[in-house]
Amino acid sequence: MARKPRSPKFPARTGATEPPPRQTDWQQLDWRTINPIHDRLLELVRAETGRSWKHVNGELHSHYKEMPFWIILEDEADVSKAHAVFREIVRPALSEIEPVQCTVSYTVVKNGKRKHYFLETNAEILDDTQTFDEGW
Repeated sequence: MARKPRSPKFPARTGATEPPPRQTDWQQLDWRTINPIHDRLLELVRAETGRSWKHVNGELHSHYKEMPFWIILEDEADVSKAHAVFREIVRPALSEIEPVQCTVSYTVVKNGKRKHYFLETNAEILDDTQTFDEGW
């Protein structure tokens, strides 16, 4: 048996009667500029693998205007030293990618326990007074 169409007074739950969503600001950014910057930064950060850290990966999340990096350090490594290297690599590009925010997550094994440290904004990454005493 065919279903009766819903009356306009009671629209379907899909929101079909709602206006289309507005174009969000991430769609208005110049990704043709930001994508190559991300690729260059990821290449530079990966070049430090074996010297400043054990492994690194990164992505570009356009919907969230986020450029995350995940860095795995050698056991007992100094997170502050690794971050100083990372900060100097990304520093020149951060003003070019605004309002995209660079994020970085460090993972290190300290005293036999895995510790994680996370910085979620360009400002946090550039903060020279950043300490990495407590992880989770």
